Amino acid sequence: MTREQVIQFFGSYADVIMPFATSPEMDTLLGALRAEASAGKIVVPEQALIFRAFHETPLEDLRFVILGQDPYPAKGLPDGLAFSASSASTTPKSLQLIYDAIARDAGPTQQPRNNDLSYLAKQGGLLLNASLTTVEGFTNVHKDIWEPFMKYMITRLQEVTRGIIWLGFGKEAQLLLKNVDVYMNAHFLTFEEHPVAALYRAQAENNPNPEWIAKCFSKTNAIIRANKLGELIQW
Repeated sequence: MTREQVIQFFGSYADVIMPFATSPEMDTLLGALRAEASAGKIVVPEQALIFRAFHETPLEDLRFVILGQDPYPAKGLPDGLAFSASSASTTPKSLQLIYDAIARDAGPTQQPRNNDLSYLAKQGGLLLNASLTTVEGFTNVHKDIWEPFMKYMITRLQEVTRGIIWLGFGKEAQLLLKNVDVYMNAHFLTFEEHPVAALYRAQAENNPNPEWIAKCFSKTNAIIRANKLGELIQW
């Protein structure tokens, strides 16, 4: 990427990611995505949405990071924010589990339940996945493509921010976040299993009513309250 392209794609995060984004490693990443498309595979989300999260939550407003595994593996469903599916006519199962968990953990909310999680971005939430793309019909197939980028981004974010709450959902997210230094700039970590794990478990048990039990939402607000980090998150 050129410097101008980095500014275009990453907005206020451009200076943070610039050394990586202008390196041969970024060229390798983008080349791998182009090779997937050239091979006839459908890469999701569409190119214009891959880095959307960095524009929805300016660096100066960043308060918490939600890190999932990878986008929904269906064309037109992922919208560039982890777990969000603003164009979906029905709520994806994993997102419904998140909504249900929020209701149990954080109580009633006035926030819309329309599959669009941009309301969290507007409260300072950076909604990312361990892989920012996948291939239609497949999950976690771009892990190796994105891992260098994500490791660099997470390392740099913890260096240039203070008091960020990192929420890792699932094994891939936890592996990336395990090296976050909570003593550097007073960061906070909270981990949950991925909502899809609850779906798989219910399927194995022939349980038609899966539940994803998560306490990270109330825990995040408890951290905010205890450390005087501003307004509570309206989940």
